Amino acid sequence: MPQLHRKILKTSLKPGQPSFLQKVELVVSQIPAGKVMTYGQVAQCIGEGTARLVGMALSSLPTGSSIPWHRVVNAKGGISPRANPQSSLEQIQRLLGEGLRFNCNQELDLNSYRFKP
Repeated sequence: MPQLHRKILKTSLKPGQPSFLQKVELVVSQIPAGKVMTYGQVAQCIGEGTARLVGMALSSLPTGSSIPWHRVVNAKGGISPRANPQSSLEQIQRLLGEGLRFNCNQELDLNSYRFKP
């Protein structure tokens, strides 16, 4: 991710207010094991941004972050493609480890697994 994008995500538009990245971290950190939210759902919870911007924010997390980024999936319940295919594999493995099961299209049943805060 370009340095400028990282800076924008970490900058608050209003002094004393959390940045977009901090808001994403707050929402995503509340998703319990065995449940997921979509990128768009996270943006809706925050009340700003888009699904794509949420994805950018999550991709800016440092390696080893305690934020459960793997619990955020695309609108179909699938794993979004990434520049590094290894992180997609890691996401699948983490979700399987939490007991979630993918269908033959490699998508999760959002009716069963969607977290509704």
